[in-house]
Amino acid sequence: MRICYIAEAMSAGVGRHVVDLSRGMVRRGHHVHLIYAPNRADPALLAELEEEPGLHSVSLPMERSPTWRDGLVLLKLSAHLRRYGPFDILHGHSSKAGLYSRLLGLLSTAGSIYTPHAFITMSPGLSPAAALVYRMAELGLSLASSRVVCTSGLERTHAHRLGISARRLAVIHNGIQDRGFEPREDLRQRLGLPSRTLLVGFVGRLEYQKGIDVLLAAMPLVQQQRADVHLVMIGSGSLQDGLRRQATAAGLEGCCTWLGEQPARAYLPGFDLLVMPSRYEGLSYSLMEALHCGLPVICTPVGGAAEAIQHGVSGLIIPREDSAALAEAILRLARDPALRSRMGVAARALSDRFTIDRMCAETEALYYGRPLRKAQITAVRDQPVPAPGYAAGDRAMAAVPEP
Repeated sequence: MRICYIAEAMSAGVGRHVVDLSRGMVRRGHHVHLIYAPNRADPALLAELEEEPGLHSVSLPMERSPTWRDGLVLLKLSAHLRRYGPFDILHGHSSKAGLYSRLLGLLSTAGSIYTPHAFITMSPGLSPAAALVYRMAELGLSLASSRVVCTSGLERTHAHRLGISARRLAVIHNGIQDRGFEPREDLRQRLGLPSRTLLVGFVGRLEYQKGIDVLLAAMPLVQQQRADVHLVMIGSGSLQDGLRRQATAAGLEGCCTWLGEQPARAYLPGFDLLVMPSRYEGLSYSLMEALHCGLPVICTPVGGAAEAIQHGVSGLIIPREDSAALAEAILRLARDPALRSRMGVAARALSDRFTIDRMCAETEALYYGRPLRKAQITAVRDQPVPAPGYAAGDRAMAAVPEP
């Protein structure tokens, strides 16, 4: 079949998901286009796109927040679909791309699929007025969706509470590739820390969603009892400066290392446990990667965490916004190496559930089994449509003629 993916965010977990899904569908014999925003793109992920010869990727500047320029983006997207279509599937990832794909789906024969990767309405930080606006937007746009794909059962429950029809909802858990993880090395030596130091890792964007302020509030409580616990932070974001000031004010300079934007897989095997105090999530890639590395995970009961973590078996689930509970969970694992080891074994066993092959197979089945609104699929998996000829400039949306 002919598939067009649209992604405004091509970094972090969303970018990882889109790249893996796009490459997986190419390898299943489908004709795939990916239109992404270069302003929020991870260079490493873009390099992976270049490694897949059957995948046609095109850049088009998009903005995360609503703007009058969204109309121009829609016109350029429409021109691309007319030039290289028709497509059987338009699949938008996250809210902005989901807006584009569903509006364009109304004007085409394609089935319109939307994956929110955690609805913004799941955020506890939204004002009542903003929550109402976003809820009405999601509910209205759902009427233009063939299916809405949630990455966890909890996200599906939230979508249903928004008023989205259950028949439009599906759950497909994310999957990860099992390559790229560096062999375990002495990360303590690299960081200049004593060999007996317990390394607590955090991986993610430094944003309100991730709850890093709660983690930094918990660390002084941990330090009061265990000075050998060291926090390693991987990631960047708009709150970085403020979070560093919070850490300094709390006296954490000696027990907290900020590594910035780094390939997390090179560091995860060196951690003793991973902490995820998120306020809301879909199904975090950091969580799945930690499971793959055999790390106990301390997380909040958001998104797919409760589906990926068995409390007391492969990790610990704590309440949101509770720094005291987070500190106690860290101390519990710090005091009991045997428990950490048992949880690590259980975590590694659980990781086998989250594979790319399974994710792609379920997504493909959804495409074929969706309620067809307009046209029949033009090509089956073993009869891919030949790729159109591409000129050198066709990877930039600037090369697409204006409508």
